[in-house]
Amino acid sequence: MDEEEEASMAYGSARDLPKFKEMELQLAGLRRFKFLISKEQRHLLTDVSAQLDRITSTVDAFYVLLGPRHWVFHDDLPVDDLAGLVANHQDDPERAEQAFIAWYQDKDRLSHLVRRLNVHPDLRARMHLLRSALEDYQAQRYYAVVHVLLSVMDGFVNDLNPACRKGLHAREPQEMDAWDSVVGHHLGLSAAHATFAKSSKGRNDEPVYELYRNGIVHGMLTNYNSSVVATKAWNRLFAVADWARSLEAQEQETAKPPDPTWKDLATQLAANTETKAALAEFVPIALTSDDHASLAAHPVYVASTRYLDAWKRKNYGHMAQVITTLGQTVGPGDVRLDYQGHSLDDYSLKSLVHSAAAICTVRLHVVVNGTPGSPEMRWVREGSDGRAAAPNEDGEWRLMWWGAAHMTRDAE
Repeated sequence: MDEEEEASMAYGSARDLPKFKEMELQLAGLRRFKFLISKEQRHLLTDVSAQLDRITSTVDAFYVLLGPRHWVFHDDLPVDDLAGLVANHQDDPERAEQAFIAWYQDKDRLSHLVRRLNVHPDLRARMHLLRSALEDYQAQRYYAVVHVLLSVMDGFVNDLNPACRKGLHAREPQEMDAWDSVVGHHLGLSAAHATFAKSSKGRNDEPVYELYRNGIVHGMLTNYNSSVVATKAWNRLFAVADWARSLEAQEQETAKPPDPTWKDLATQLAANTETKAALAEFVPIALTSDDHASLAAHPVYVASTRYLDAWKRKNYGHMAQVITTLGQTVGPGDVRLDYQGHSLDDYSLKSLVHSAAAICTVRLHVVVNGTPGSPEMRWVREGSDGRAAAPNEDGEWRLMWWGAAHMTRDAE
């Protein structure tokens, strides 16, 4: 099977996604060269591996439970919430479905998810329709929600390629396979799409609980006014948005050279005598707020404060500039989308541990949206070529784990 054929197939497990495979390869490389990481920091290898296992097992378990009911795990769903939902309803898909609907209906959750769709210009043009659908959903006018969201999805997909217009209703299930996205699971969007475009030959007045686009739009199904169908329409919209992002990401991935792996980086650092000597001379540093002068003079302290000050000002351009280039390039729009709804009220740097030549960790106290937390910022020193820089090489500190979800949780 060639790469093009493989890319068009749905994933058998979340663990088969390229991003998860790449992280597993990087972890394997780091384990082989863990002598480059301080003993105090080596537990992070186990922590990250366990987190990957938790993410992939949660996605797979979700699809086993709710995939047959054509719910899709999209990128905005928090793993912690869904892990709890799956664990609490393992043998009861009906109760799991009701719990999932309740998750969408909790507080302002749905409106927050809708705001994140602003990143798509073709959805931004339809945001007034989505706001109306939100009002209808909250007023339990579910029939209106379904019709509006069906039209938005059809139009959005139709706009993706103006040179060859084709709406969502005209797509075959295999066309909805998503590259490197959890919606690309074999029980995900492509599986759900099989019922989306299913035709209805005659009128049916019985209650339906699937998003049968053709039967609803053409008036053959008359009893779809329910929270189940309306919430599935929202769920499908978010999944389709992820699918659209995956098409763009796949094009970018095809066009760029391969990213270096952690194994490559470690091999590079250990390859020459000069670098080995510089690494041998490196002395770990641990500073606290009591060591104010030394702490404030450390370049990672300076980089951290600049990043946090930029967050307070919502200067997403500066934030994007200091994020690591080891993986996919992150732009201001990506940071804005991730940090939307997370306002940094206050912060202080409690400690800094420069544990390895190219690795430094900063422990923080932050107040985000009025809620205190104690996250960590983990930095890597990179050269101009995007590789980890040894002490004898020119480099600059860049932030590794930058997402708002990481910055708003307490470090273990």
